[in-house]
Amino acid sequence: MTFGAKVPFLRPENIANDTAKSIDVVLHGLEYLREQGESFDYVVLLQPTSPLRTCQDIDSAVESLIDIEGDSLVSVCKVDENPVLMRTIDDNRLKPIMNFKEEDLRRQNLPKVYIFNGALYINAINTLLKKKSFVNEDTIPFVMEKHKSVDIDSMIDVKLAELVLKENIND
Repeated sequence: MTFGAKVPFLRPENIANDTAKSIDVVLHGLEYLREQGESFDYVVLLQPTSPLRTCQDIDSAVESLIDIEGDSLVSVCKVDENPVLMRTIDDNRLKPIMNFKEEDLRRQNLPKVYIFNGALYINAINTLLKKKSFVNEDTIPFVMEKHKSVDIDSMIDVKLAELVLKENIND
């Protein structure tokens, strides 16, 4: 079937499936572009499952990375549930997943925690080729609002994104 999209190159079969890693896809694309004589300083990955980021978010993230003279930036959002309060179940007993002093378990005392939201990954090409990862020890966070951080992986995520768009929720 033809839908009118023009694709300059196709991914090899081993990275054109549901288990392919984004880093492998980007590295393949960079290799192809280098073979074509193209060169760039940075690569920006915009995953299609994060449709609520704006052009302003992208511009602000790029400006932040350049201002800080960084090599790696990833968008994140604050999480509501702190992992310090989470437990696994092992041998029918609750086990902490993180060590934290019991006397500090008041929510007000817990550190703020952030999660990758999948909306923006910006990396210097040289660092990305060297580390082969979007995230490293020097990665800069770009904090986004929760309503812009909907990552569509299920129908409930689609409904949430539709609600955000319908209600025209802004910063």
